[in-house]
Amino acid sequence: MRIGIVGSTGVGKSTVTKELANRLGFKEITEPIPDTLKVFLQSIGTKDEFFWRSIHDMNILSCYRDSHYDRVQPNVVIERPIGENAYIFGTNMVEDFLDLARKQPLELIVYLYSEPKTILNRIRKRARSGEEVYDLDWVIQHCNKYWSSIHKIAEAHNNPRVIHIDTTDKTINDIIDNIVWLI
Repeated sequence: MRIGIVGSTGVGKSTVTKELANRLGFKEITEPIPDTLKVFLQSIGTKDEFFWRSIHDMNILSCYRDSHYDRVQPNVVIERPIGENAYIFGTNMVEDFLDLARKQPLELIVYLYSEPKTILNRIRKRARSGEEVYDLDWVIQHCNKYWSSIHKIAEAHNNPRVIHIDTTDKTINDIIDNIVWLI
């Protein structure tokens, strides 16, 4: 089974991917984060944004292509499958991302969501470089974009089953137990 973990920045994708893979005895495939992310985030709203978005998109696509073999193997849990990038991040290379998504089918998508204030608190607590630009309005818009795009993301990966998991005020064990029960 190939499982994709999808959801907003700060919702718990990394932790859920790691713990679910461990529980199921599957391989964990983490989100590729190129070095260009911080520069791109800092360029948002400037005249250089388009340039840095293009560079970052090319790097993301390259990372996903480099890990293609691992992403199509059985028994994997994949943090942020590539279809997510096409619909959530407004990439300049949508067709390239969707083409690769079709070649990386999933059998299940776990859509993680949470209250925006909870997500912002998690982002602040982990203090990842570049994420200091996020505020509550950005998180709300990001969450709304996920909510309205989740079925498009699934369609990009050949229409797997989608389950919705609320991570607000839940322990990681409760979240993993819930996912395993629903599988």
